[in-house]
Amino acid sequence: TARLARWLGNWLQCNVQWVRFRHRAILCVIHKLLLWVWVSCVLYFKSRPSVVSLTVSSLRFTSFLRIGKHSLNN
Repeated sequence: TARLARWLGNWLQCNVQWVRFRHRAILCVIHKLLLWVWVSCVLYFKSRPSVVSLTVSSLRFTSFLRIGKHSLNN
């Protein structure tokens, strides 16, 4: 993240919003960067439907395996 901050320079400061909570925790929200990453992922997976189906099926299988491990331990 430090390398990313150096690369973005002043552009990063213009797109950061600091959110302060009651318990004094501070959240840094980088709006445009997160939006750009999200849009890039959507466009990537829309152009490659086979990758999406493979990813979704592998995620379902690995989550199924995790559920099975937890139920065996209890």
